[in-house]
Amino acid sequence: MSFRLPVICDAADYVVHFNDEVWQRAAATICARQGLSYTSLRRSPQGENIIFFGDEDFVIKIFAPFRENYLRETEALAFAQGKLSIKTPDLMHTGEIDGWSYLVMTRLAGQASREVWARVGPCDRLEIVSRLGLAISELHKYAAPLQTGLDRDWRGFIERQARMSIDRQRACGQILSGWQVCPHTLKRGLRGYRQTTSLCFSTATSMPVIFCLCKRADAGKLAA
Repeated sequence: MSFRLPVICDAADYVVHFNDEVWQRAAATICARQGLSYTSLRRSPQGENIIFFGDEDFVIKIFAPFRENYLRETEALAFAQGKLSIKTPDLMHTGEIDGWSYLVMTRLAGQASREVWARVGPCDRLEIVSRLGLAISELHKYAAPLQTGLDRDWRGFIERQARMSIDRQRACGQILSGWQVCPHTLKRGLRGYRQTTSLCFSTATSMPVIFCLCKRADAGKLAA
């Protein structure tokens, strides 16, 4: 390997090196190592990890060493495999390159929600969110393995994310009036569920921020 990846100690270092050209060479090296062929290897402009798309076939994620995302995501992909009524990516390869963990997974067909959500009608949006809720309800029928990357304070995580969500959306230029109409609309729209905590929904980009717990009216299963 004729290059070195940056040494990252904290989030500030990560921001400085996030757009370095070396990541393209790292992704190409991963493809060669794993025997992955491609015509185009394109860097994603979104996401908190280093993400590349190999044509329409696979996704490479390179994870910052100072975060816990790698273990959590690999465990979650393996745990969800084959358990849901919606398709999830298949975990193809995992490994490490110059101290940075990576995974390769299949790329699902379709478009990123952030790119098309503004053109999706209200009824279809609620249908999508309803299906997500049902999928998570299906997942909650299984006991998550303990002592893995999935073992954490999830209730505290949800509460922290909910507290930060409005500030995050405000920083992105969201229209704050959009947050006020969602909970009432959601109670009517999520079929078979009642809302037990709040859900934020921005009308600026119309992206749902799903940091709520919903419960089926006829069962005790959580469907966050």
